[in-house]
Amino acid sequence: MDSADHPIEGQTKRTVAFLGLNATGSILAAAVRALQPGWHLLGHEPDRKRAEAALRSRVIDQHLPNPVAAARDAGIVFISQSLGQSLATLEQIAPHLQSGAVVTDTGPLKVPVVEHAAQHLPSSVAFVGGHPILGLERGSGAQALSGVTYCLVPARGAGETAVQTIAALVSAMGAEPYFVDAAEHDALVVGAQLMPDLVRSTQLSLLARSPSARDIGRLCPPATAEESQELARWLAEASTDLTAARAATVHWLDRLLAELLHWRQLLDEGNPELIACQATTASQELSSWPGSTSDRQSHQDELHQPGFVRQALFGQRRPPPRPEADR
Repeated sequence: MDSADHPIEGQTKRTVAFLGLNATGSILAAAVRALQPGWHLLGHEPDRKRAEAALRSRVIDQHLPNPVAAARDAGIVFISQSLGQSLATLEQIAPHLQSGAVVTDTGPLKVPVVEHAAQHLPSSVAFVGGHPILGLERGSGAQALSGVTYCLVPARGAGETAVQTIAALVSAMGAEPYFVDAAEHDALVVGAQLMPDLVRSTQLSLLARSPSARDIGRLCPPATAEESQELARWLAEASTDLTAARAATVHWLDRLLAELLHWRQLLDEGNPELIACQATTASQELSSWPGSTSDRQSHQDELHQPGFVRQALFGQRRPPPRPEADR
């Protein structure tokens, strides 16, 4: 992409609002601050400690008392909240947004948010759903986005300029924009993110209910205690996501149960050769884990081809295909 065509480089001062300064919102604010020190960054976060931390670290210039006050004058609005909060925030800020503003979010489910934005945002405001694939190991600073896959799901009617603005900003922050269909994104994210947390939390809950729980706790690695607390916090808010994506969740649960039942059958029969064969097959599958660096570089190169965003928006380029096993 030539600098002359870059919607971020060389821009005059802009106002950006961050509604929600959780781990993801704070990372995005820090990245935008590092990228454009002269931009005016506003924030709203109900949690006082998070708000104070954002002001203290200067990732935002001002904290405002409600989402409307923070978003009213912003040209770009990031929403980093739970699904239920995001839907409520969209409704709340919709009548007060500037004409030409671009709203984006960072949640793991895109279909309900994109549909809600289409229902409530005025036609003069564009919505481009987003989902950075972050992990705890990436830290909390501006560099946490480096090399991260950042899913982008433009709502119907989002113009090319709005989509290119968010894609260029994401790219400038060091992440890799990845355009994907909303429904396909959600179905795959349930398998990749929600299911591991659901399965692990169920496993630890099962152990916690055991009559031998105290002894089991002594035999678990020290990090398990912290992990269980993280999963407890996740479960406290997960019901909305699981309900919104219940069809995909049931699909992945059925597939997991089939795999576990196959293992159970092999172990019940006790044939060492068949057990070893299954273990070898699973080991080979894990060794060839998809999403290699070369795969990502191919998509990144495609992003910089002339007309890529137009093709992604208007159907000349199909979204990434589903895996064969999912068809």
